[in-house]
Amino acid sequence: MRMICVRPFVPWVLQQESEVFAWKMKNHKKRKGRDQLNIKEVKARKEHLLMELEQEISDLEQECEGIIRKIKKLKETIEHFKGPQPSVETNFDISHPSSEELKIDISKNTRNSKNQRDVSSRLPRFMKPTTSSQHRIGLNKHIPVRNKTKPPMPPKRRPSSVYAESVRLSVNAVAWQSERSSECSISMTSGMNWAKVQF
Repeated sequence: MRMICVRPFVPWVLQQESEVFAWKMKNHKKRKGRDQLNIKEVKARKEHLLMELEQEISDLEQECEGIIRKIKKLKETIEHFKGPQPSVETNFDISHPSSEELKIDISKNTRNSKNQRDVSSRLPRFMKPTTSSQHRIGLNKHIPVRNKTKPPMPPKRRPSSVYAESVRLSVNAVAWQSERSSECSISMTSGMNWAKVQF
């Protein structure tokens, strides 16, 4: 027959386990309390820092207001030392030219253009201004456009070959006339001599 060993019940083991459990619970509570305390401390520190920053901001704003007041006072003292200055009013009156003034200006421009054209007509061709220079200088302003007549064309010159042929013909004619005159004189002298011999 088999023997079954039954472990006897030991009460001190249960007591030890309960003590361990209780110790763990205490530690957990302590840790939780510490965490809560830490959170509260952090919040308190944040609030304290925020209050300090707000106080610093208010102090700086007060300093800025004091500086602005000092600047205003200094400006007032400077104006007092300088004395009253006359107010400068810039009133620009834009005067439009009348019709008579415009007519006078146009007549002056036409006179100047006429004088310039007279001077340019007296000058030789190579000294006259070109069209591009006239545009650049402004001589063509207020000058009415006229129908330009073409200058008379010079007579066409005959080529040199025509001159050579005419000269050659004239030389031949002169030579022929001289030969005829010499023949006539020879015939006349010979006829006179022949008559003398017969008589």
